Amino acid sequence: MKELRRGKNGYVNHPLLGLISCLAYWARGSMAHAVTMIAALCVKLGISERVRDALPETIPTHEAVTNTKIVALLNFGHGELKHCRNEQQRIQFVVGLRNLEERLFTLCVQQMERYIKCSVTYYAI
Repeated sequence: MKELRRGKNGYVNHPLLGLISCLAYWARGSMAHAVTMIAALCVKLGISERVRDALPETIPTHEAVTNTKIVALLNFGHGELKHCRNEQQRIQFVVGLRNLEERLFTLCVQQMERYIKCSVTYYAI
């Protein structure tokens, strides 16, 4: 196996022949295009598995935290349903479910607002 070419800027940052400048040119500033192009290149070269193994572990995102909260709320509501022994408890449970529904809706709206804010910030840069 041959060694990588050496240079002042290297193969990633070279102003004319670097990977970043080529990717930025073809993607025209779109992160979605850049990701699509990188994935297509990995598939074309047959290195998908190697790339997956070389990538660092990801950290939990806001979305994962929100999804965890939603699942916890649903599990709590389902657990409470099992304890209803009479009609009054069932009615109270339905009221509780409505409150849970409102809370889930609020969490989903907050998550979408974060996503939109991140998207707007990215395209503004």
